[in-house]
Amino acid sequence: MKNLFGFASIVVALSLILGSSFAPSQIILEREAYVTLVSPAEAGIARSMGYWKNHLELIEDNWNSWKPYVKPFNAFGSLSDDPPFAADEIYQILEGANARDMQVMLKAQLLAMVLNVASGFVPSGTLVDLGGVPDAVALFGADFMEAGNLVVTVDDNVFSSSPTWTLRGQQETAKDVLDAMNNNHIFVG
Repeated sequence: MKNLFGFASIVVALSLILGSSFAPSQIILEREAYVTLVSPAEAGIARSMGYWKNHLELIEDNWNSWKPYVKPFNAFGSLSDDPPFAADEIYQILEGANARDMQVMLKAQLLAMVLNVASGFVPSGTLVDLGGVPDAVALFGADFMEAGNLVVTVDDNVFSSSPTWTLRGQQETAKDVLDAMNNNHIFVG
């Protein structure tokens, strides 16, 4: 309740400054919007690869609504349309991640973040601070990117029919960015 009161005080103070007034229900709605849209890192929204490996029932239960977002990715187009089979295939990708093959590890981290976006745990417009990961600004050509655009960029540059990030170092940097995102370390908020 302390956090809600603190936020309510901010909203009331802003309303006095801006000349607006808010009903108590609007304050709660404004707080929910704040947590969801502005500060996902503080809310701890992203889920790690380990979370997804241990919550296959969530994937299976929601696969029909998530697959239109997940399957267009070059890296995941071959996933089954059938929820139990897709959940098993997703588990195999996440479980198979290893440091010997950086592309396999990158694919697993990408899958975890794509599931985070598809599920709504991370809104696609959430800003990512690429300056928080060594070499990421140079690789992505930007200081900040939206999460949804970032996952598409990785997929296009690594898993398309004409990949441009073919060097292990490039793939490792992209993997490190996704790992930091999946662990709520580089979201702006």
